[in-house]
Amino acid sequence: MTESFQVVTTFFQPSPGVHPGYFYLIRTASNILKYFHLDDTTPRSPDVKGSNLDFKEVIKGNWVVGILKPSNKTKGKFSVVSSCATPLKGIERIWTDRMVDVKDIADESEECVLETDLESYYTKPLVCKVRVPSTVLGVAGCAVYSRFPDVIQLLQRESDIYRIIQGKGLARRFLAYITEDRSRVIGFIVMDVSDDQDGWAEIMPQDIRAQQRVLRELHGFGIALGTVSQHYTFLELKDGRSLIENFRASTQNASKRTMSRELKVVGYIPDPIDRPNFEYLSEKLRKELRAIQRRDGDVHIAVIMQATKDGIVTVTEKDHKELLVTPLRSWNID
Repeated sequence: MTESFQVVTTFFQPSPGVHPGYFYLIRTASNILKYFHLDDTTPRSPDVKGSNLDFKEVIKGNWVVGILKPSNKTKGKFSVVSSCATPLKGIERIWTDRMVDVKDIADESEECVLETDLESYYTKPLVCKVRVPSTVLGVAGCAVYSRFPDVIQLLQRESDIYRIIQGKGLARRFLAYITEDRSRVIGFIVMDVSDDQDGWAEIMPQDIRAQQRVLRELHGFGIALGTVSQHYTFLELKDGRSLIENFRASTQNASKRTMSRELKVVGYIPDPIDRPNFEYLSEKLRKELRAIQRRDGDVHIAVIMQATKDGIVTVTEKDHKELLVTPLRSWNID
């Protein structure tokens, strides 16, 4: 038995990473999400119409990922040669049984990138963020999820940190996990603190003490934030409390030296003259920087500047993790 399907979106996973290659996310006529995977790291244009597939229907069954290979029938197209029932990697260590399915809170069409929009295809956010109305969980929330297996590893790291600090007033309240077809866990929902509720604003340089105070409390749990980016790390509520916004680069059992260095970074914002121009970055360099971001949760501005000024990226994984807790002013880029 076969059934028709529609392509929801396609995405490209550069190497290194989990399951590198080209993916199709499809929804079958029986309303089930499945994937096609082409084990080829050659960048390809989005194919949201499925024009590069030499088939219009798929076999019904409990398979999750169909493996694509070049078609023997039509040059330049792909056929399914095998399939497996093993889901793509999701968040595996969960600590609450509250679950919300992604199709109940997000419009799948918004994940699509048109064939003509190649710039968006290679620069679109790795993590999707969606506002969740209070009708879903009783309070308004912010959904954070991803289809990328290696990005989900970063969300797993965040989930682990939220478990430790839940109820301590250091971050937004963790509300629920997000599932894909009520099975694979691909993200989570935290409490919304936007203007129509508690109200929030990014902490500016004059709030350095507030930043350091909340960071010290996090360090009290032996957790290093991993990176301190002024534009998305901290939130300040109208009642004077400060919250940490992102834990994707965080590490547990951090050394005192690492945590001390983090505190020194707080409050430093690069001068506008230091901010890099991405206009001239080659596709190869964009891929390298995105791979680093997936691996470490962030890319230090010094690495981006090396890419834009010198056209290369030479930082090692160990050195980059050191850089993420080091102010730019201590890095000689000239």
